[in-house]
Amino acid sequence: MRAGRLIAGRYRLQEQVGRGGNGMVWRALDEELGRVVAVKRALPGDDARAALLRREARILARTNHPNVVTLYDLVADGGEWWLAMEYVPARSLAAYGRLPPEQAAAVGAQIARALRAVHAAGVLHRDVKPGNVLLTEEGNVKLGDFGVSRSPDSGGTLTGGGVVIGTPAFVAPEVARGQGCTAASDVFSLGATLYTAIEGESPYGPSHRPVVLLYRASKGQIGVPSRAGRLAPVLAALMHPDPAARPTAAQAERMLLEAVHAELRPFPEPPADPLRWRRLAMVAVGVAAAVAATTWVVARVHRHPPPAGFPAAVGDPRTADPCALAGPGPLSRFGRAGLEPRLGGFNRCDVIVRTGGAEVDVRVELLAPRASPHRASPGGTLSVIRPPADGATACARTLLLTDGHRVRITASTPGDTEGHETGQNGERTGDRRAERGGERRTAGDGTGDGRQEAEPGGDRSGHRSAERDFELCAMADAAVDAAVGALAQGELQRRAPEPGSLAQADACALLRAADLARFPGADTLHPERGFAGWQCRWPSVTRRASLLVRFDREERLTAAHGRRTPLAVPGAGREPGRTAGREPGRTAGRVGARVAYVRGEGDACLARVPHRRTLDGDGRPVVELLTVAVSGEVGGLDPSGRRCLLATALAAPAAARLPDPTPRP
Repeated sequence: MRAGRLIAGRYRLQEQVGRGGNGMVWRALDEELGRVVAVKRALPGDDARAALLRREARILARTNHPNVVTLYDLVADGGEWWLAMEYVPARSLAAYGRLPPEQAAAVGAQIARALRAVHAAGVLHRDVKPGNVLLTEEGNVKLGDFGVSRSPDSGGTLTGGGVVIGTPAFVAPEVARGQGCTAASDVFSLGATLYTAIEGESPYGPSHRPVVLLYRASKGQIGVPSRAGRLAPVLAALMHPDPAARPTAAQAERMLLEAVHAELRPFPEPPADPLRWRRLAMVAVGVAAAVAATTWVVARVHRHPPPAGFPAAVGDPRTADPCALAGPGPLSRFGRAGLEPRLGGFNRCDVIVRTGGAEVDVRVELLAPRASPHRASPGGTLSVIRPPADGATACARTLLLTDGHRVRITASTPGDTEGHETGQNGERTGDRRAERGGERRTAGDGTGDGRQEAEPGGDRSGHRSAERDFELCAMADAAVDAAVGALAQGELQRRAPEPGSLAQADACALLRAADLARFPGADTLHPERGFAGWQCRWPSVTRRASLLVRFDREERLTAAHGRRTPLAVPGAGREPGRTAGREPGRTAGRVGARVAYVRGEGDACLARVPHRRTLDGDGRPVVELLTVAVSGEVGGLDPSGRRCLLATALAAPAAARLPDPTPRP
């Protein structure tokens, strides 16, 4: 089996991403529909494994639910059976370690919702456990691995002859005693899964010997949680020794939502352990051996009434000043703090804290509302999302405002590792480092995959990591308090518009339909608009690729930012930020006067176009720039080169529509 093989004349294998007891899973391209799918093949052996795969397909076909992986097709190829299913890069619940009860309840409610749909279809899952609970990058739960599930027409149970179906650490007592699986035993496994997520061990104790766990399960030796708080009575009900006394899946969902009012929130951050997660992906097709690479985490949500005078809205996004929410004062107790008002996008303001020989960047960003209505803070309350710190390099908080806008506050250590930037919609968009104080921070595109190199010679001991996590989160919390206090003063402070600035431009208006036709499958009808229109993204509807246009600011552009490439841009003047020297000044209207700095970064290519030079609050030069980034699968024999060609070609018409950087009064 190798990459490139075509299955059933349609599915082109790309990469093996998982292997389980009954099959192996590949990421593949559906060449008929131009989409990425997951395909699962029965492992070589007797016909029983192929029969199990076909049975799994029949079971999946009975259930169509957002919290259950979707089956697309069942095909035969060369005597082998393959399932084609939804490909969902995700991270299993088992990968998170211990979770606070609020997070576990949010996950559990969605598992219960999936079980409700499964049971309504007459199907029993029979192996609910953390490794089969997948958190997608949209912030939803997917229940996977139906390899041992059973439906009434499946030809009988596989339990028999002393064989227990399921995983000993999560199996119900009656199943451990050899009785048949029921919907109630699935509910018990849900409770055991949440118990493990909160307590860090099975309700049957910390043994790794299946025989010991099965013995304890058969005797009903169920542990009492010590960390579950208000969720403890719910767990007790889900794991009641008597199956008849347990709630149904629908009742379990309501109990979990009522016990702790929590929501599952996606939050983009760097991977906690880059050596472990690099280039691995969890596919929501039920292969528990796969490991996840995405960086979405479950967040703790705190809701409380807004302070008196709390604004209902950001106001005009183009004039809202993010620096009104940031200030060095509240952070000065951690070290020497200074304001950096003009790094990155116009929606951003930084406070740099130098403490103990290290440098911490506390970044405040104004973010656009999410498309889904439930993303806004409900009922006029102010919500603060507090996800766990990740890998001792970043700690983030998000304020959900009453009009749906968000304030993202991130404390990170750019000197320790590559800092990762978030886009103006809140999604992670690549790595960013800038030159400041002798430490190199390179401007990112807004499209990177978020992979992170290990820290050379870094101290990654648990003690040091915990100390750094605590310090970063303390800084983030101090910044949150300051932002809430500033919001309580009334409407956000305004900043005066600057003539000729990109802050007055609309990124979505820079490319027309004829321009977007160059990008394969651009979704021209549904561009994803960032805060104040300073970022615009067009995903491809035919392949895993995207086109991004965004406005940014840097101290300078150098050869490190890429190859300097002239652009055929009518109406452009001399390149901003460069000294003319003895070269005659270029006049407005000359074709080719604009330039782009073009560089490939991972699976993306960036074309950075300088727009105008200005000064920050300390009189230091800052260059406003347009960034056009092409990422993902664009086809061709040289994908890297094709991405850069597309980025350069699209940068030209975008640059031509930029405002005059030096408008006449």
